[in-house]
Amino acid sequence: MVVTGSRKEAVRYKLAMDKYLAESGLAAKYSALVAFSGTVTFASADPDPEPGEFTELSMNPGLKGRKVEAAFDSPDYQIMIVANKFQTGFDQPLLVAMYVDKKLDGITAVQTISRLNRAIPGKTNTYVIDFVNKPEMILEAFQEYYEDATLFQPSDPDLVHDMLVKVRSAGIVDTAEINPVVAEIQKGITKGSHNRLYSLMKTSRDRFYDQMRIASESDDEAAKARLIDFRATVNNFVRAYDFLSQIINYQEIDIEEWSIFLRVFRGAIRDDEPHEEIDTSDLLLTHYKLKRGEEAKLRLADGQPGELSGIAAVSSGSPRPKKYGLLEEVVKSINDLFAGSDISEVDRVNAVASICNHAINSTRLQAEAMANSEDDFASSPTIIEELEDIPFRADMGHREAINFLVQKGDYRRLAEVLVGNGLYTALRSAAEGDALTNEM
Repeated sequence: MVVTGSRKEAVRYKLAMDKYLAESGLAAKYSALVAFSGTVTFASADPDPEPGEFTELSMNPGLKGRKVEAAFDSPDYQIMIVANKFQTGFDQPLLVAMYVDKKLDGITAVQTISRLNRAIPGKTNTYVIDFVNKPEMILEAFQEYYEDATLFQPSDPDLVHDMLVKVRSAGIVDTAEINPVVAEIQKGITKGSHNRLYSLMKTSRDRFYDQMRIASESDDEAAKARLIDFRATVNNFVRAYDFLSQIINYQEIDIEEWSIFLRVFRGAIRDDEPHEEIDTSDLLLTHYKLKRGEEAKLRLADGQPGELSGIAAVSSGSPRPKKYGLLEEVVKSINDLFAGSDISEVDRVNAVASICNHAINSTRLQAEAMANSEDDFASSPTIIEELEDIPFRADMGHREAINFLVQKGDYRRLAEVLVGNGLYTALRSAAEGDALTNEM
């Protein structure tokens, strides 16, 4: 199995491997399958291959009506190239070797590499060649499950009822809003769903933020703590219900409706303020160099059983620190993203802003954001799938727009637009900043 970092990489691996097998005279003996979801599109801006669209079916002509996993279980194929799909949850005892060209960590690392541990007569060794991950990170991921990963605290199914009572008694959610939101969700998320859902839960959302504002203005720390605890309880209820409802039939439609509503509502109250924007106009970016890391042998330690916690108590309600938001964190995140490059500061910011704007217009990502918490959204494979295509769409759109402006040649009108968008003020600010720097 070859584990790749994206669907586009999977396509490239498949094309390169087919070419190698043909040129080496091995095509009659070995064949490769590629597994990925949806359609992968390559534009003229891509380094390779030629522009076109690729699907799992078009790239595996030998399937002959079979599913990919069924075809791989036959003598017809010996190599499987994957991107997310089949990386976990794929039970195939014939796997003996894995080539990893993707960042892995935590339980994902354990699940991915453990595809090799299925037993079958004649299978005596397994092999992993990892081109990306640090040995100590893989070791740390496996150590927790090496001996006995015991459940030291069992899950309490009654917590769902306890947390729902707590949410109801807070007096923030208007129960009359629940059914309309549930009905809207059940119709399916569309491009206009965001605005409709926002309007349907606006009363409850405003009630939360009105109480938060009053608590802040009056320095009422107890009231503010209760609101923060309410928000944490909403998040905990959604996570607990999603987990426990898979094994317990609560047989209550009311709980299911609340879970659907709160799954969306938690995203509407995730911050202490109803609106929060990041000003990136004063970013000062620096450059970093990449250095080769050390090599290490992975040795799991005996006598260190892992401990896994069930859902047994309501969280204290303490908010998690934000991953991004502070200016220095934004600077560091962009610096890390462009580490080792000589791209100018202006082009760095423009590239990130353009990709972000295109991502905001993605209906798939809008649906994910509406249906998940920020943490769950950040780990969604949908983001990766969308970002594999968005940079190329953004680049093509940017070039088309620039070419149009150049061909039109109406620079007077362009100047008016730029001045109207604050160019004059920004230039004066930049000049004053440079003058200050020179004086120092």
